Amino acid sequence: MICGCAPGNEAPTWRADCVPLVRPAPLSLEAAREAERLAGRRHELRLREAAAPGAFLREMHAALDATRVAAGDVCLAELADLGQLLFEHEYNFADGLGGGGAASAPAGPFHRVQHGLFGGPETISCPSCHWVGGPNGAGAETDNAFLQGDGERTRSGDERNPPALIGLGVVQALAREMTRDLQKERDDLVHEAARAGASREAHLTTKGVDFGVLKATPKGEIDASGVRGVDADLVVKPFGWKGTAADFADFASEALQVHMGIQSDVLLASASHEVIGDGSDPTDPDGDSVRH
Repeated sequence: MICGCAPGNEAPTWRADCVPLVRPAPLSLEAAREAERLAGRRHELRLREAAAPGAFLREMHAALDATRVAAGDVCLAELADLGQLLFEHEYNFADGLGGGGAASAPAGPFHRVQHGLFGGPETISCPSCHWVGGPNGAGAETDNAFLQGDGERTRSGDERNPPALIGLGVVQALAREMTRDLQKERDDLVHEAARAGASREAHLTTKGVDFGVLKATPKGEIDASGVRGVDADLVVKPFGWKGTAADFADFASEALQVHMGIQSDVLLASASHEVIGDGSDPTDPDGDSVRH
């Protein structure tokens, strides 16, 4: 996954030799040439994957090293290419598809209804559910997921339609700006209460959105009971069905787990056993014998 960021969420300074990222006009000759170039690269990667299953993810893991990405050592155009190829990748057992004995299960590895927080898996790729209207689009009704069910009955799960995934980088950038604004208002309120020696309150607003009232005492104690639409930490979380993730990387880690049984390093480091499995090996809690 593409999840490297510079310290403080600042944009990296790209290498001087990086080619600018240019998106050609749809249906143009340049767009056709770009599609042919990416198709050739995709074909080459699939041949290598066929010869050595699991090779694709190993290459992606090395190419998308978070430290190199944060330092700007990977060009933006290359990141866009790798991100698209990763989005289109069809996961297999060598990648860690499913968990435990999924590869040898008599009924196959897939579950139409997810089992609790652990998930399915239901599919092998992102475009299998995000395709309506074009790449990175929404899903049809037949693509609906049944979240947190009993693994068998559709009525036991929360039915959700796959949303469109276009422009989520902009959504994340906007959420970070709003978070900075809200937290600055909180810090200014605390300083004002301390200076005045009396409790103060402020209406939290950013980008035209009202988030309610925050109160502070002269001792720096915060009362967030009047805050609406954001948690007490004032971090805007635009991802997830209930707004639980601030960054797309965290959202993607959860989606890979529940929809395909693919476990990222981020997820292994932070998720509960209900999400990743209760195996005795902390590097392979779902017991599929695949570690990255």
